This record gives sequence, C-alpha cells and structure tokens, in this order.
Amino acid sequence: KNAGAEVVVIDSLSHNWQGEGGIVETHGSMSGNSFQNWGKLAPETTKLIKTLTQNNVHILATMRTKTEYVVEPDNNGKMAPRKVGTKPVQKDEMEYEFMLNFTISIDHMAETSKDNTRMFEGSSLKLNPDVGRKLYKWLELGIDVKAEEETERIGLITHIKTLIEGNEKAAQMIEEFQIKANQKLDQWNVKLANAAIDRLNGVLGGDQGEN
Repeated sequence: KNAGAEVVVIDSLSHNWQGEGGIVETHGSMSGNSFQNWGKLAPETTKLIKTLTQNNVHILATMRTKTEYVVEPDNNGKMAPRKVGTKPVQKDEMEYEFMLNFTISIDHMAETSKDNTRMFEGSSLKLNPDVGRKLYKWLELGIDVKAEEETERIGLITHIKTLIEGNEKAAQMIEEFQIKANQKLDQWNVKLANAAIDRLNGVLGGDQGEN
C-alpha cells in the first residue's frame, strides 16, 4: 500500500499450505505428538488470515483444488469420466475469509461458492473485464450494481416498447427475438435488450430512409 499498490494478486494461496516449505511439509518434519504439532502451526495460519483481511488493499487469490473424476454421459450418451475440482488445497476455513469465491471448471466457467456481493450467485459465467468493473463499483464506489442494472434493464425494455409501438415490422422482429430467446420481452436481460435495440435501430433507420 505504501508503494502505491491498490490490488494484490496471490497465485496461489495453496503454496502456503501444501508445497515446499508449506504447513503440511513443516508438520511432517516435526517430531512429537502430531495433534499438538498442528496447534503449534496454527498461529502461522492466523497471521496469514489477519494479513489477508485486515488491510486497505484489494486481494485476489487463487487456490488449487483437489481433483476427482466422476462418470457421467457424454454428448453421445456414452458413459465417460470427467475431471472435476472438489475441495481447495488450503486450510478448511480459508475460502470463507473472502467475500467472493469463484470455482472455475476445466472449461473456464465460473460459479460462486460464496458471494457477499450477491451479483453473481446462481449463475455460471466466464470471468471478463465486465466482472472486474462490477466488483470495482461495488467495492470502491459503494454502488448497488444489481439494483443499478435492474433500473437499466427496465429502461431498455420500456424503450423497446416505445420503438415498436405502431410499427408492425419492428413488433414482428421483437416477437422473433422472444421466440429465439425463449423469453418474454419483460424477462430480457440488459445484453439481450441492447442487442434488440441495435437491430431495431437498423430496421427503423431503413424505414425512415425509404420514406
């Protein structure tokens, strides 16, 4: 922080637990009672958690996961093994020290296992700059991004209804959009609504040119 850092990226926190010089290796090299030795190492984890949580910089950290295989049907209906990540390689409670946890699958899709922001829960997504922008607004500016997005979504849908009013061609296009999306207009998200407005502007612009 004194050097001007606003964000610290740790890749990965698993090394503190399992790896050269990690707690598991240190515990294995200690003599005496195994259970008591875990107690002797506990202060190191406590110090690490304090460093992670009691500071004024943002921290992004990765953790490896223990890998297991499950057998399930593939695209052809045949049973095939699939590699899945299960438990983070760290002390059990470590992931709960963070406000937001993404579990990232082998196909790069991220799902939340904990989400204090409530912006990403219940969804599967690929991490991208837009996710970072939402987090920045929530963390730095104190903006309720979810409420802000809902206001924007409703505004876009209202705008679409205004554009198609009295225009049969535009209304038919929106009807086709609803069928393809398998969603009624009032259920559309911001991305879909913006895409529809772009198409509508093209249709309406062409109509105006013909007139």
